[in-house]
Amino acid sequence: MSDYSVDGQSADVSIVPTHVGFILDGNRRWAHSRGMKASAGHLAGFSRIPEVLTWCRAVGIQAVTLWMLSTDNLKRSPVEVDSLVKIIEATVKTVSASEIGQIRHIGSRSAVRKPLLDIIDRAVEQTAETQGMRINLGVCYGGREEIIDACRSILARCVADGMSIPEAIDRVTVSSISQEILAGSIAPELIVRTSGEQRSSGFMLWSGMYSTMCIVPAYWPDFRFADFREVLLAYREADRETRYADSGEPCEVSVR
Repeated sequence: MSDYSVDGQSADVSIVPTHVGFILDGNRRWAHSRGMKASAGHLAGFSRIPEVLTWCRAVGIQAVTLWMLSTDNLKRSPVEVDSLVKIIEATVKTVSASEIGQIRHIGSRSAVRKPLLDIIDRAVEQTAETQGMRINLGVCYGGREEIIDACRSILARCVADGMSIPEAIDRVTVSSISQEILAGSIAPELIVRTSGEQRSSGFMLWSGMYSTMCIVPAYWPDFRFADFREVLLAYREADRETRYADSGEPCEVSVR
């Protein structure tokens, strides 16, 4: 398949990333620009997820990571956080029921409220044998925390195995941390951030080190197939021009 079409708009899918990370940014600003509560923006934004996942699967993307709730988001007002958590609960159930892919949670389990964690765990269990994409749900996720947690896990296993401190320290390597964080997946070739913000905010700090960054001006609730098509085009151009450049530096591109 070289093209994929939605509503008469076609996208060239001759070159697509294997793994894409999405920073779902702009829900609150979308709501405020319309004189609505933040919860309305979150609801509008999260309702986009099933369709975007469908596009990803259709063009051959094998893994998608969605940053649904950051550790910093938990510092917002209790009313907003309560509403956001309920919306995430409903979204996880919807994605799980769609059988579009195998769900995995990334983030701090201890920071996730138990009802939501139970829903995520059930979704992981229910989709364990599902064929299709791998869908990583970033809930209570932070990039720095992810690296710290990976190191702690490695050291905890070393302690359990009776290793000395010097032996345990030697086990903390670039390779072992990568294995802990990726858990059998591959690093994202492309990270997409909506709302026009040109920063990572700590998303996939370790695994996204060499990812192409694509900045989309639209707020996440307004992310449409036309934007998705432009993202794929931008990735293809970045792949052609810089991915195999001698510098090995990540590339940042913008969608106009």
